Formats: sequence, C-alpha cells, structure tokens
Amino acid sequence: MLHFEGSTLYAAFKAVYIPKFKLKKEPTDDVLEDARNAIKDLIALKGDNKFLAGNDASIADISLAMSYTFSKYLFEEEFKPLEQWYKNVEIAIPAVKEINDAVDFSPIADLLKK
Repeated sequence: MLHFEGSTLYAAFKAVYIPKFKLKKEPTDDVLEDARNAIKDLIALKGDNKFLAGNDASIADISLAMSYTFSKYLFEEEFKPLEQWYKNVEIAIPAVKEINDAVDFSPIADLLKK
C-alpha cells in the first residue's frame, strides 16, 4: 500500500498540483480523471479493512493521512469514502491529528477552490 501511494497516487496528484500551483493554470480533464481513478483504486485496495493494510494501523496509514488532509480539498467528493478510515487513523495514531491540527490548511483550501 505504501508503494501504491508513493508511486501511483503521488504521480497522479503531482500531475494535478504542478499546473495548479507552479504554472497557475487548471490541469486538463484527463489529468484530473487519472487522479480520480487513482483515488478509486486506493479505495478498492483498502477494501473493507479498517486501515490501509489490514486491521492494524501502519506506516502506510501515516503517510497517506498526511496526503489526505491536503488532497481532500481538491478531491473532496472522491475522498468521502475514506472519511471513516481517516478518523480511525486519528484515533489509532494521535500524532496524526496533532500534526494536522497544527497546520493551517485554509490558504491551500482557498487557493484550490479558485
């Protein structure tokens, strides 16, 4: 699962973020669709598990939780099926909640909504 996030999911998100943040233009529909498909694949790989790699939290959950908090602003609808997973991660690994609560994501959220 960690490999999936580091390769497939990261590459799909990077293809969205580079145009949006660096080039100041909207990503193409194809790029957005690739990112949405990567999220769907992630959800399918997680399946009915409480966490990404089973019923115990792992480094994969920590890693994706950091990406999730940022990426959910752009892919809010697509990430809805992972909301309970994220709550489980915050409970199982309190440092995830502490870190994400300490970061002000509102400027990013505002930028992504433009």
